[in-house]
Amino acid sequence: MKYIGIIILAIVFWRCDSSFANEEPKKEPTKEKVTLVTNQLPPQVREQSGMIWYNNLIWVINDSGGLPKLYAYNKNGKLKRTVNIGNIENIDWEALAADKNNFYIGDFGNNYGSRKNLRVLKISKSQIDNTALDKVNAEIIHFKWSDQTDFSKRRHRHNFDCESLFAYNNKLYLFSKNWDNYKTRIYELSTEAGTYSISPKATVNVNFMVTGADVSPDGKVVALVGYKAYKTYMYFFYDYHNFDFTKGATKRIYLEKLGTAQTEGVMFDNNNNLYINTERTESKRRQSQPQSLYQINWRSYLEKSDK
Repeated sequence: MKYIGIIILAIVFWRCDSSFANEEPKKEPTKEKVTLVTNQLPPQVREQSGMIWYNNLIWVINDSGGLPKLYAYNKNGKLKRTVNIGNIENIDWEALAADKNNFYIGDFGNNYGSRKNLRVLKISKSQIDNTALDKVNAEIIHFKWSDQTDFSKRRHRHNFDCESLFAYNNKLYLFSKNWDNYKTRIYELSTEAGTYSISPKATVNVNFMVTGADVSPDGKVVALVGYKAYKTYMYFFYDYHNFDFTKGATKRIYLEKLGTAQTEGVMFDNNNNLYINTERTESKRRQSQPQSLYQINWRSYLEKSDK
């Protein structure tokens, strides 16, 4: 009986420990194939991060340490435009968004959790459309997370990184990249230059680190992309009202085909086609992969959810 009691206690402790050690679902989320559009992208965008669709081109930025430039290529991967931004440096550019009149660059990458100079750069489309300009200039939207009090350096061990934003209804929507708990907090930020303190509007347990976000042109679907343990995931919000997208239906997808590629941005084009990009991946722990562009058949995911 003594040995039986020990075994029972061991099982109880093992169950208690395992329940807190891993928040993964019992089964992987829906697996679907994606389509590789091209892996022959310009060498200038090997560190591509945020992406948007504008004037029938895919516009991207490079992340931390890259040149302060916007790049535009077509769906065949041919570089068509390069725009120099003259009055700003690239501290850690991570996200790109646009509305009717402006581009917005999210310079808020925060791997260590210690940045206090978070900002969004605002560039008018009228400048970008003027091919006679040697360079364009950006206005600056400064902000801070009102809920952050600890600014000690904790590389990849905190919840105040950010790599995602989109513009909608005269607001910017930002999604935190949580290294520590794999959730995301959603913030709203003004599109006007100034200095702001912003508070989270909602927290969503997406169970991965969000690296990109976009909204469909009709405002009916919000798509997130990111990764966890070298796997790529997407998260969709849909069937909501008055753009209260956290109160509708959701769907989490595992993009198995991408393997261990470093997923970065996501975008809808004008026809509601959905694309994600990856940066060049070179690692001893992962197979090297070139910077690439993929198309996602997102409609089939949501249709399956409704059945």
